Amino acid sequence: MPCSPTRYDGAPNAEAAVSAPARLPQEIRRTATLAAPLVAGHVSTGLIGFVDSTIAGQHGTGTLAAVAVGTALFWLPMMVPMGTLMAMPPAVSHLDGAGRRDEIGPLFRQSLWLAFGLGLLMFLFLTLVPYALTPFGIAPDIVPGATAFLHGIRWGVPALTCYLAMRYLAEGLHWTLPTMLLGGGGLLVLVPLGYVLTFGVAGLPEFGAGGLGLASSVMMWLQALAFALVHARAPDAAA
Repeated sequence: MPCSPTRYDGAPNAEAAVSAPARLPQEIRRTATLAAPLVAGHVSTGLIGFVDSTIAGQHGTGTLAAVAVGTALFWLPMMVPMGTLMAMPPAVSHLDGAGRRDEIGPLFRQSLWLAFGLGLLMFLFLTLVPYALTPFGIAPDIVPGATAFLHGIRWGVPALTCYLAMRYLAEGLHWTLPTMLLGGGGLLVLVPLGYVLTFGVAGLPEFGAGGLGLASSVMMWLQALAFALVHARAPDAAA
């Protein structure tokens, strides 16, 4: 018995075409709510170098040159721990979306140990790399300032890598507001503290480029401790 062809009028497609534009503003709003704090947090990270350069430039051209060399030798190798730990947000999101939240805690603890180990390796690198400045062809009058900056900022690197692990955990759980608040808060610490330690205000010694490195270290530790406190006070969000 021949089968008559089934009639298809395309109604479901028409319905989807009508509903998709209607959902667009809502989807944009949701995406912006998640993305805006992340953008602000990354902008805050980028402004650290700008703040250091601005304060160093006010102190003198030699300080500015030393900080420029030190900043380049700091942030370029920092791409290794940052890139390694950036695998965490998608992994956390996958576990959260699959309803396997009990596996997020062990993953975070492993990433925290990894972050601390990478921080120690960065500490060692920043301790030794100043000995290569002269062979690199850096001007002799710049080497002491760049060395002081690198030896100052190295103390904050383990805190920075652990901060990144905590930050990526929060971002993987779609909890992006701390990234913005702590990023901006870090700048509020760095600006006055960097100025004080660089110029030697209020009876403190004038550290120059080394003062900016120390100020960055203090900022990194405060950010890490603040994020740890945030996670401790919000255990559900921190898995």
